Amino acid sequence: MGDFDSDLSPEVASLKPADSSDPQSDAPAYPVLTLAPEIVSEIFLNFIPAYPDFPPTFGLHSPLLLCAICRQWRAIAIATPELWRAIQISVSDGYTSYEAAAQLKLLKTWLSRSGSCPLSMDLSLPDTIEEIPRTAIDEEIVRTAVLHSERWEYANLSIPLGHMGLLRVANAMPLLRHLTFGFEDLIPSEPIILFDRAPRLKHVVLTPGFEKSFITLPWGQFTHLDAPFLDLGECAEILRDATNLVHCNFGICRTNDPILVLIPTIPIQPHLRHLDLRYSDEHYYPDPSFNLSGLFHNLTLPGLITLRVYEPGITLESLGEFISRSQCTLRELRVDISSRISESAYREALPSVKAIILEPQK
Repeated sequence: MGDFDSDLSPEVASLKPADSSDPQSDAPAYPVLTLAPEIVSEIFLNFIPAYPDFPPTFGLHSPLLLCAICRQWRAIAIATPELWRAIQISVSDGYTSYEAAAQLKLLKTWLSRSGSCPLSMDLSLPDTIEEIPRTAIDEEIVRTAVLHSERWEYANLSIPLGHMGLLRVANAMPLLRHLTFGFEDLIPSEPIILFDRAPRLKHVVLTPGFEKSFITLPWGQFTHLDAPFLDLGECAEILRDATNLVHCNFGICRTNDPILVLIPTIPIQPHLRHLDLRYSDEHYYPDPSFNLSGLFHNLTLPGLITLRVYEPGITLESLGEFISRSQCTLRELRVDISSRISESAYREALPSVKAIILEPQK
C-alpha cells in the first residue's frame, strides 16, 4: 500500500495541473489551485462524510484520494487535521499478518495527521486468532488506539476479550460522549470496571454479546441507552442502577428459566421519558410465561411519555397499575401484538393514554 496516498487510476494519476509560470504555455492554470489553502481545506472537509461519520479508507470521499491529486493538495490535506479525525479500523479473522499490519499503519497515519482533534474511533477486531503474529499485531492496534483515548469523542469498540485489559489502564477519557461497546461469545473470568473516567459519557449502545454481570459501567451518568439483547433480569438491574436515563431501548431475549428471574427493587426514575421493551428474538413469539409484569410491578416512571411493550409479555392489569402508580401522562403506547387483546380493550382499560398503536409482530 506504500504510504496509502496512491489511490488513483493510472489515467487520473497522470494528469498534472498546467504551470501558469511558464510563459510559453497557453494552457490556463486550474482556478482551484489559485484558492487560498484555508478555502481549499474547507472544500476538502465538505468532500468527506460529516464528522463523526467515517470516510472510506480508499476511493471516493477518502482523504487519501485528496492526497493523490497533486503535491499542493497533498500538502493541504495533510495539514488539515479535521480530515483525519474519524478513524475506522477493521481486521477480520481472515486477514493475514501483512493485512493486519497494513491496518496498523493506517491507524498510525490517521492518528498522526489528526493532530489534537477529538476523534471518532471505530475499532473492530476478532475474538479468536490462530496466527500468533496476528495476535501481537492486533494487540498493538488496540494499544496504539488506547494511547489516544483522551481524544476519543465517539467510540465503537469490538475488541478481543484478551485485550480488554488495555482499556482498564487507558488514560482518562474527558471527551468521550458516545460509546458502542460489547464482546462476542467469551466472557471475562472476573468483573471488569471500564469507562469510569469518562465523565461526559451519556449515550451508550451495548452490542448483543454484552454481559452486565461481568462489565461494570458508570450507569448513573447515562441518559441514553440502547441494549438490543439482554435478559429481563439484566434490564431490571440496569433500570435500578441507571437513575438518570431519559431514553431507554431494550431488546429482551428469552431465558432458560423465565419464572425464576429475580426483579430487584427499582427506585423511582424521575427522568425517564421514553422506554422501549422489545422482544429480541425475531423468529419466535414470546413465551407466555416470559412476561414483563414483574418488571412493571417494580417501576414508577412519573415522567414517561412514550412506552413500547410486547404481547403476551404484558397484561392490561399490570399496565393500568403502572400508569396509575406513576401518574405519568403517557402520550403514546405502542404494543407489538400477537392478537390476544383487541385495540378497543386497550382503549377501554387505559383511557388516559392519548395514542395507542398496535403493531403485528413480525
